[in-house]
Amino acid sequence: VSYWDESGLQIIELGLANEPYNAVLVTAVFRPRDGGNPITGRQALTAGSDGRLISSFKPRLNEERLREVVVVPRQRVTDDYDMVEQSAVVRTDYVSVALYGDLSRDDVVDAASLVIGRLLDRLKETVPLTPEEMAAETLYLGVPVGYGPTARRRLLDAVVRTGVYGEGAAAYRLALDRVRFVYEPVALIFSALDAE
Repeated sequence: VSYWDESGLQIIELGLANEPYNAVLVTAVFRPRDGGNPITGRQALTAGSDGRLISSFKPRLNEERLREVVVVPRQRVTDDYDMVEQSAVVRTDYVSVALYGDLSRDDVVDAASLVIGRLLDRLKETVPLTPEEMAAETLYLGVPVGYGPTARRRLLDAVVRTGVYGEGAAAYRLALDRVRFVYEPVALIFSALDAE
């Protein structure tokens, strides 16, 4: 997490690890079963077993197909006999089947939203901004070079879910106007140039 001010690029330390990793947040989210507050970062990895851990979800933001639940007809032959058709009775049951992995779009976007929200909260602690000032700022998100439009749409949704731009359709319009995606190598170049 970093921000620009009059003196240049300022990096916000998260205080979670030793240099140089103290400005890096592990992309892991633990959601307790009892509905308690989700835990993000390194603490999520050791939070326990009474909940759901979603980690290493960053590549899944770019996957075209995430878990979908579809209803599939399954036919089964019963022990009954149909006198008219003179055959065994075949019944059709409808079964819900999960396809394409274990995480849905909502799981991935919600986890990304929690991580981005934690980073924005840390920024608010460091730089005193009102919610209106925060919503007026341009937000730059570093993304891997391989991220396509699917990942960018999901990240926009994750930013909106943090509530930094409000709620509803107006929040999506503001996010489209204010959020910029910067490929990670370019972001590294800018931070290196600022250090010189």
